[in-house]
Amino acid sequence: MKLNFVFRAHRLNSILVVLLLLLACIKNPVENGKLPAENPYKLTRGGYPDWSPTGERLAFIRDNDLYLYYFDDKHIEKVTENATEPSFSPDGKKIAFERERKIYTIDLETKQERYLAEGITPSWSENGKWIAFGHKDASRILTDGTLVYGQPSLDSSLYYFDLKADNIVRVLVTNYDSLWIGTKLSMFHPEWAMGDSIILFDSEIGIRKVRREGGKAVSFWLEFDKPHLPKSNRVLELAHSGQPNWSPVKRWMIYFSLMDLRPYGGVFKEYATSDLHGHGGPIQTDGDSSDPCWSPDYHVIAYVSGGWIWVRDISFHFEQPWKEE
Repeated sequence: MKLNFVFRAHRLNSILVVLLLLLACIKNPVENGKLPAENPYKLTRGGYPDWSPTGERLAFIRDNDLYLYYFDDKHIEKVTENATEPSFSPDGKKIAFERERKIYTIDLETKQERYLAEGITPSWSENGKWIAFGHKDASRILTDGTLVYGQPSLDSSLYYFDLKADNIVRVLVTNYDSLWIGTKLSMFHPEWAMGDSIILFDSEIGIRKVRREGGKAVSFWLEFDKPHLPKSNRVLELAHSGQPNWSPVKRWMIYFSLMDLRPYGGVFKEYATSDLHGHGGPIQTDGDSSDPCWSPDYHVIAYVSGGWIWVRDISFHFEQPWKEE
């Protein structure tokens, strides 16, 4: 009887040890870079969010200064002052940012800054070689979705800084001044896409795309999955939209519209002749929402609403596979 009791006690102790080990492996969802049960989750006060490549940190702007939010312990680190529009490098070691209409990079370990060029709204390429930006006098969309008009594009160009060659490359956009009653428009908020072969960008009349080597600016068209409607009623140009953010994992773009945030995806066809088509719908958010960005696994977005940064799991939007036309 005594031996049986000792055996049972030993067995219970073994089970308890296993349970404790399992509990030690289970972390808070936020610590794993995921969301807690509350969805959306109110993260921190600020704007202009940009997720690090590993998903462990989020760069953002608060009171005109650049900060990092760490998901493991929820602490915040101040990186530099007088900055806006952060963009992580692909290796997560540096951030490009804008300061007084000039483009800089900062090394997150040494805090050493490097001036690159005059311009606004920088975007680091997927391959890490280039940083695209808009003309210093271009318009811009603020983190709260407000459009601030600048000067018309004087040379109809976007730009990118070649970090290896240490020079500025001009991306000449042709036929762009005729898109809206012959008026020249600003080109800003560039975003690299399709393996850095395409640059998406904002304008006062919506999102456009252009090849990295330059050429004609092409508008986006979104086809809604409404077979009962005539085709003319199912196709919508992405006008009055902006702040495109690209997900290379599933070839999705999320963007800000006047009403809500929308995912936009689909099968990319030949860019020389075709537009991008896909099926999309609004992502319900609380109040006016803007400035969206993807997490590295593309299931979660960060966005701005009411002066706060929120994170939201939107994986349910991607349960249905996209169909090729």
